[in-house]
Amino acid sequence: MLNFFRKYQKVFFIFITVVIVFSFSFFGTYSALLGSQNTVEDKTIGQTPLKKPIKESEVSMMSRFLTTDIHTGAQRQIVPNLFNDGVLLKDFFHTGIAQLLVQEHFDELKEEIEIRWKRAQKYVPYQHPQAPYISAETVWSYFSPEIMKTLQAIKEEKECTPKSFELLAYLYMQQINFSAEQLKRILFYQQKQYPNIQMDPKLYHEDLCLFGFQTAGDWFSQKFLNLLSFYIINISSMSAQDYKVGSMEAKIDLVKNMQQFLARVEDQELNTHEIYKNQLRVLGLDEKNAVKIWQTILLFRKAFDAVSDSVFIDPMTFSDYEAYASHQVDVNHFSLPETLHFKNYLDLFRFEVYKKAVYGTKDDWQNPLALEEIKKKYPSLVCKKYTIELSIVDLKKAALGISLKDMWDWQTQDENWNTLVTKFPAISAKSLKSKSERLRTLDEQDLKLRHQIDAFSREAFLMTHREVVLKELEKAPVKTMDLNISSDHQLSLPFVKDPKKFIQLLSSVSLKGEEPFDDAQKKAIRMLSAYSDNDQVYAKVAVLQREEEEHVLPFEKALSTLDPLLTQTLEDHYPHARTQNPNMFKDEKGEFKNLYEVKEEVGKIVFKEVLQKIKTQTSSNDLYAYRFYSYMNDALKDIQKNPDSNYIADHHDSLDTQFKVVKKEETLAHSDQAPIQSYTIENKEGLCFFEILKTRSSDAKDSKALDGSLNMLKMEAKKNLAASLFEEMKQKAKYELR
Repeated sequence: MLNFFRKYQKVFFIFITVVIVFSFSFFGTYSALLGSQNTVEDKTIGQTPLKKPIKESEVSMMSRFLTTDIHTGAQRQIVPNLFNDGVLLKDFFHTGIAQLLVQEHFDELKEEIEIRWKRAQKYVPYQHPQAPYISAETVWSYFSPEIMKTLQAIKEEKECTPKSFELLAYLYMQQINFSAEQLKRILFYQQKQYPNIQMDPKLYHEDLCLFGFQTAGDWFSQKFLNLLSFYIINISSMSAQDYKVGSMEAKIDLVKNMQQFLARVEDQELNTHEIYKNQLRVLGLDEKNAVKIWQTILLFRKAFDAVSDSVFIDPMTFSDYEAYASHQVDVNHFSLPETLHFKNYLDLFRFEVYKKAVYGTKDDWQNPLALEEIKKKYPSLVCKKYTIELSIVDLKKAALGISLKDMWDWQTQDENWNTLVTKFPAISAKSLKSKSERLRTLDEQDLKLRHQIDAFSREAFLMTHREVVLKELEKAPVKTMDLNISSDHQLSLPFVKDPKKFIQLLSSVSLKGEEPFDDAQKKAIRMLSAYSDNDQVYAKVAVLQREEEEHVLPFEKALSTLDPLLTQTLEDHYPHARTQNPNMFKDEKGEFKNLYEVKEEVGKIVFKEVLQKIKTQTSSNDLYAYRFYSYMNDALKDIQKNPDSNYIADHHDSLDTQFKVVKKEETLAHSDQAPIQSYTIENKEGLCFFEILKTRSSDAKDSKALDGSLNMLKMEAKKNLAASLFEEMKQKAKYELR
């Protein structure tokens, strides 16, 4: 056989060579032809006024870049675009250009906008299943009331119009100012305030973004982003005739955007190079295309910045205004405490619940009901005050200080290894006895699982090493705080699960600096040196002062307690309210609405007499703002007669003084809308009146008013430029909207 191959080896070599050359020639050519057939053509979908073609890939990459920015929340695995400093927000929504664009193309965009508008109309904000007063609406009413007003405006609309888009755009901007993450943190905090209420497990993974929208594509549609991209590309093409932006300038600006965002992150070990590469990967762009996109955006911005920077205001225009504004007025400013400046009807209703509980049905602020009477009906309003010194350590953060050696030693011990295998079955299916085998098995796990194992191990290590927790508590910052503990033992602290047990310790422990006189006090000191009910947060607590007598909470400190009381009051009256006006409380299906949807309407029925009385004193529709109009009128008359009137108080932390008037000396300019007359009640974010002491002139110029007017004119200049450019593009540019 070998002799045969040796004899004919040349023939075999020639044959094999021919076959290989032929196969490579044929299949290689075929593959190339086949590949060329499968390549997707980059279509021309438009052209600029300068006749330059616009490719589909340009618009696609630009709209993909715009759909997320630095404000995008990191939920649903959506990564913020750290290269985008908020193009939609800065260049389109704040300037009003987006609204102009939608008006121009509303017929083409209406179908997409209407889908989102209908979703907004049907939107039901989050509320706790057991405690409706713990809700997104309650949080918004305090921290972002504009969200509530805009949501209501959308629900009241009968059909989708360009105005609908403006409302959606305004909500988009409001969600950036008060994010879903902030909302979730406050809701968690609220739930912890009520130990008798079970934590809602859904809240941990619930998407609290308005309507579930996170990206600009979610809010306004891909078609809208494609339209914006087309206009950016067009205007930058026209701008390129007058301005230049180099690729290096664009790259530096991209990196600067990313670094400005990362500067707000506390982690000092961030690898910016890796983040840069990962950001490109997430966007599906290479560096060249990312830089090109940002070049285009910078050229677009230069066109508008140039026209806004050219706005000039003649100083003489403001000469008369300056002459008026330079006059200043020294006044005594009389107003109620901040907590009595009601911003909506629910604020008023909370106060009415408090007033009835503490003062009864009469407007007699000087004579509260007997403490025992209040305690019997409203135990949450009667408290004892403890002044404590507090240090807190989060177990997860403290666990990070454990060395790798200590963690590995803990993980490889027999008892602890068995715990890990039970907790994480993926670790091993066989028995591993040596430490090296166990560590090798841990190293073989994927990064996510290994991180979970290590985090669990560190926390478990701390659970069995109390001395480490004590050491961390010694290093933690110390703060002093007052605890008002109600007679029904309501208490909200992150390390307390059983308020009654914790309160008993506070009541029995010796005060700081005093020697414990029995074993019970020694035990209490030891327990409070590292106290935790949940094994997640530990605290070192020392009692500085302890009041033996109970007291009624003043309104300012009772606010968090009043929400459940108000909800209970409205729930008790809701059945009766439905019989009075059934149609008001029914939905489209004819079913009665949930209470949280009609809280304000039910409250207006419950507190009808109060509202009717206020109506006789003011023509304003915002009756809640005038609850104390009559009271302030009495205060005004008394203060006019007597400068040391009993209506005035320096502090407002007791039942005797909580409704007294605050007196402050101020200097106001006419540009601050100072009152012309003394002793006239006005509503300036709360009822108040002034006593003018002295009027004088000042050489200071009102730069704030000048800057405000200048900015307004700049915005107007940008809108005018946009309108003229849109008109030019309508005539010269071509685009197929998709």
